[in-house]
Amino acid sequence: MKNYFLGAILLLACTYANAALILNVEGISGSGSTTWSLSGSSTVNQSGTIRTNVGSNNFSVDDTFEPDVAGDFISSTTTILDNSLFSISGLATITIGSDTQTITDIFLDPDGASRDDFGIRVDSALSYLAGEASSWAGDFVVGLDISEFNLGTYRLNTTQSNGGGFLFALADDVVLNFNEATSVPEPSVIALLSLGLAGIGFSRKKKAA
Repeated sequence: MKNYFLGAILLLACTYANAALILNVEGISGSGSTTWSLSGSSTVNQSGTIRTNVGSNNFSVDDTFEPDVAGDFISSTTTILDNSLFSISGLATITIGSDTQTITDIFLDPDGASRDDFGIRVDSALSYLAGEASSWAGDFVVGLDISEFNLGTYRLNTTQSNGGGFLFALADDVVLNFNEATSVPEPSVIALLSLGLAGIGFSRKKKAA
């Protein structure tokens, strides 16, 4: 009985953990680029449309994420201009209902004293209806350094009746994570270090003999 109870708790925890659209952004400071990884699923909150990048770079509540009160995820020293579109390199998709579209651009708006905004653009306009299942997946690279962002976790703004945008997800069901990665030595460097350590060990053994 105890094992059954624990199993039920774990199942609920896993279900909750997966019931959100997750965006993980990671980069090495000074590299000039960041990797954006999409995962998870949700449910359409209100009917709307995700637009293409043609003539639609301005803020739209239909498809733009506005995080909670502590929502300044873009650095105050950023070089990102208001209402900016950035093309991506890689493959990422969003699926709502039976329609899957490729993500082509991201939208960023430092927005002055207001909360920062994030959005996506797709290759063909994607209209959706309340109650449909939504999910996104894939990885892509953007030519923005991680220093352009404030590290941390941000959720969808729930203080607005529409959930603060991203109507294709439930309120409080979108999470953005910004993390700084540490540089990893190249394999050749690791090999040289290993040879160096081996040489030191051999030298010490020889002296001891």
